[in-house]
Amino acid sequence: MNYFTYLAHYFEAVVGFYDRKR
Repeated sequence: MNYFTYLAHYFEAVVGFYDRKR
């Protein structure tokens, strides 16, 4: 599995969490 893909998914999840919390 590509590490970059995993990191991208994690970053997207964090962004979505912050966006929803806002």
